[in-house]
Amino acid sequence: MNIQTQSIIGNTDTAGNGEIPSLNPATGEVIAVASSLDSAGAEQAVKAAREAFPEWSRTPISERQKILRRWQEIMVDEREELASLVSQEGGK
Repeated sequence: MNIQTQSIIGNTDTAGNGEIPSLNPATGEVIAVASSLDSAGAEQAVKAAREAFPEWSRTPISERQKILRRWQEIMVDEREELASLVSQEGGK
């Protein structure tokens, strides 16, 4: 599994200027490090989402269903890895 550590803004991977580590509280091990956006980056993300919404809302429901089904397939395919990550973040 490839862990996404950047924000996606306007369909582009965008690194923030800070970092947020994800730690296993039982061991202190760093599981992943994600970039964090400052307020300008957050505003850029909100602006991009607002700009994308009209096109998304015009997308036929059948196409939206296909996208969400594909997302579900990925989650199911990666369930073992996701479960492991959630357990690690919980210190188990």
